[in-house]
Amino acid sequence: MKFEEEIFDKYTLIDDKLIKFGFQKSGTFYEATFPLAIENFSAIIRISLDSKVDGSVIDNEFQEEYTLFRVTGSNGNFVGKIKEAYQELLLKIRDNCFTSHSFSSPQANRISEVVSEIYSVSAEFLFDKFPDFGVFRNPDSKKWFALIMNIDKSKLIPGSNGKVEIMNIKLDELVNEYINLKGVYPCYHMSRKNWVTLVLDETLADDKILELIKISYDKSFKKKARK
Repeated sequence: MKFEEEIFDKYTLIDDKLIKFGFQKSGTFYEATFPLAIENFSAIIRISLDSKVDGSVIDNEFQEEYTLFRVTGSNGNFVGKIKEAYQELLLKIRDNCFTSHSFSSPQANRISEVVSEIYSVSAEFLFDKFPDFGVFRNPDSKKWFALIMNIDKSKLIPGSNGKVEIMNIKLDELVNEYINLKGVYPCYHMSRKNWVTLVLDETLADDKILELIKISYDKSFKKKARK
């Protein structure tokens, strides 16, 4: 993962703040050039409308792109200073022009916000080893009804690449009714008899995901004791 992706993961741009910071919109991108805190070096930063950030460091003296700081294992005090100056610029842009979210994907964040509004719960990040995993618990029973995770897509679809955010929800006897929907998979890392996995990559509409979450939420209440 490029360090631009690491720095801006879970952040979304704010258009008017980018403009005030010095960016200009050109088609589907915002772009600006900034001097670095290293003499004769500058950075060209490009930000897409979906908040993807890319950039180039330019050696102004030779009018060439300087890429050595990106090479893994590159040593040297000067290379380190270039990398540090570039990262400082990226952090300044992030802190002034972006807003943070709990999750990486837009759909995961939308769903999380709606779930919080409907059920008066927020994602809990309980795992030190997996800080991106967010658990939603029924406030009455404390039982889980949804879990958002960021995993390698190949764990769901062999041969595929890249990360994807998923949500596990509990359907019990209704698993077989929904398992063949596009975007619904046998559950990752939990009981496939009772749970399913939904991909949060816009394959499933928000309304359908919320419908399935409602089923899971209703199943998370404590069972009443029989008289």
